[in-house]
Amino acid sequence: MLDMIYRYKVSIVVILMRPEESRIKISKWIPYFPLSDDIFKTSNYIVTRTKYMDVDKNMISESEYSIHNGKDELFNFTILHYQGWPDKNIPCEHRSIYELYTKIMNIDTDNYIAIHCSGGIGRSGTLGLIIYLIDTINLFPSFDPIARLGYLRKHRYKAVQTYSQFVFALLVVFDHFKKKIDDMDPNAYQKFYNMARRIFVKDGCLKT
Repeated sequence: MLDMIYRYKVSIVVILMRPEESRIKISKWIPYFPLSDDIFKTSNYIVTRTKYMDVDKNMISESEYSIHNGKDELFNFTILHYQGWPDKNIPCEHRSIYELYTKIMNIDTDNYIAIHCSGGIGRSGTLGLIIYLIDTINLFPSFDPIARLGYLRKHRYKAVQTYSQFVFALLVVFDHFKKKIDDMDPNAYQKFYNMARRIFVKDGCLKT
């Protein structure tokens, strides 16, 4: 991971795994960056945490790091760690994910963004679909999220694991365009929100 960050100048890394998933008995991931102000060294890279903002009300922590290989210049990158997304499921509400999207977009960079979870298709695929839909919604003559998901899956096989994750992505996109939707139909957003909640409850993702 560090080699990818340094070699391809990845300015933003979004982690979608909960901290407990790194525990030995579960071991879905191993942190590859310093969790304190200590320096993290590998055979090829030295990583230093330069800034840390603790988990906020949206379950997002933000850290800034510098990385270098001992020969070339330093490269700085940011890690946004969303800590409230269960594996193969959805968060208990969607607004925190929209806030995560906003944080990503507010970091001024023309470099790459890396998104990862444990498998790279469920949580990562859902966030990737959200970003892709918002970025491209004005480029197509009709809103066809199934076609856009199909295109995404050409680049990331099996991206978005469940129907609830797909509907969840649409709910975040609807939230982004809520004002425009309200201008066209004041009841449309609430109708879709209620329908999405029913789907989440039916699939066992949310309790009534």
